[in-house]
Amino acid sequence: MPRRDAFSMLRGTSSPSQENEIAPTKPAVASPEAHAIKPLDFIPAAEPRKKRDRKWEKAHQGQVATYRGIPAELHQTILHIADNLGVPMDEVARAFLEHSLVDHKSGRFPIHPHPKAQRMTLYPDGKPEAVPTSKAWLKDAFSPQRPGKKRKQANQPKRWESRVSYRLPVALKQEVKELADQHTVGVGELVFFLFQHAMSAYESGVLRLEAHPKVSGNTLF
Repeated sequence: MPRRDAFSMLRGTSSPSQENEIAPTKPAVASPEAHAIKPLDFIPAAEPRKKRDRKWEKAHQGQVATYRGIPAELHQTILHIADNLGVPMDEVARAFLEHSLVDHKSGRFPIHPHPKAQRMTLYPDGKPEAVPTSKAWLKDAFSPQRPGKKRKQANQPKRWESRVSYRLPVALKQEVKELADQHTVGVGELVFFLFQHAMSAYESGVLRLEAHPKVSGNTLF
C-alpha cells in the first residue's frame, strides 16, 4: 500500500492514493414537484362500462303486443289482479285472452260486429259501456269519484289514444290478430272485448286463476 504524503494538504495537492480513490456521489435530490400529490390522484379511474346484453330482448321481441283503446282502468285492474296473485301482469292478460278465445270457439261467446263506415265495430252506438258487463271489478281498484264539478271533456284523453303492451306467446298474438281481421275490427277493440268477457267470468268465479310456485316467483303457467 503506497504511503500517504503528510504535506499534500498544505501544498494543495492530493497524494497518488487519494487520486485513485472514488469520490462519493451525492444522492440526487428530487424536486418538490415530483412528489407533489394532486387532487386527481385521489379519484379512482373509471372502469369501462359493460355493454348490456340484449340477446333475450331480441329473441323475444316478437312476443310484445301493443294494443290501442284499452281503458286505463281496465289495464290497472289487470295489474291489480296480478299483484294480488304475485304473478306478472302479462300472464293475467294471457289468461284472459285464452279464456275468451276458448269460449268463442265453443260458441259460448259469439262475436257479432256491426257496420261502421267502411269497417266494422263491436260497439255500434260508440259507447263500450253499453255492452252488458259487471262493474264490480272496478270497485276493488278504484274508489268512487267525489261529487263535484265535472272535468272538462277536452282535457280527457280519447280512449283510442291509450296504448298498452303485454308480452304474449307469438301463437296467441297471431290468433288474436287473425280473429280481428276475420271480423274486420280493430285489434285493440277486439282485445278490449275479450278482456271484458274474461273479466266478467273472473268476477263471477267461472274463471279461476291459481298461482303456482316458481323458482324466481309465482306463475299461472
